[in-house]
Amino acid sequence: MARASERCSADAFGSIRFRYDFDTWNRDGTFININDTLRNLARQALDRDPEPSMSVLDSQSVTTTEAGGERGDDGEKKVNGRKRQFWVDANGFLLRVLVHPADISDTESAEWLLAAHHHAFPRMGVLRRIRNRSPRFLLLTARYGIPQYLDNV
Repeated sequence: MARASERCSADAFGSIRFRYDFDTWNRDGTFININDTLRNLARQALDRDPEPSMSVLDSQSVTTTEAGGERGDDGEKKVNGRKRQFWVDANGFLLRVLVHPADISDTESAEWLLAAHHHAFPRMGVLRRIRNRSPRFLLLTARYGIPQYLDNV
């Protein structure tokens, strides 16, 4: 009798095809389009303008295992692993997320997010940041014309 691991091999569920689709959709922006469409519909259901005018930028460092992926050491939070940079609207709906090694600063990853995606949110008027007092961050938001405030949370 075959073991469960043999019966449920990786190819049994088409994981190669799934990985190909995931990579393709990630590269061509399908995931971003799906997220934007669902967020806009959810905001309209709440009688809000589909385009957000206020957002929050924060990060979370997480410990990772030895297997696979890039890792780094976030000295401030004493975590060796990855960091997730979240950009959400005032309702908590995800605008964008960036996962990177933990040794990359919050300001640098915020710059990547804003440089790549600020044009997608023309109504954005306020960016709240959490735990980031960097003068470079002030210059960054000024470059994209987004006023920002510091929340000590």
